[in-house]
Amino acid sequence: MHEIRVLDERQVSEMMDHQPVLAVPQRLHAMLRTLVQASPLQRKGPAIHLLGFEDTELNAYAAD
Repeated sequence: MHEIRVLDERQVSEMMDHQPVLAVPQRLHAMLRTLVQASPLQRKGPAIHLLGFEDTELNAYAAD
């Protein structure tokens, strides 16, 4: 069963304070650039950044 969890900017900042940020593979950065370029809304919006954290669970988070 999959669980949806939503993190706000404060929670992401706390994760960064308590866990080391890992390098994200360049292929994921390239994939993100491709997705942003394909979306007129995302091209106008704020910059999107990828952060990697070591975790035993498969998951992904997004925050404004």
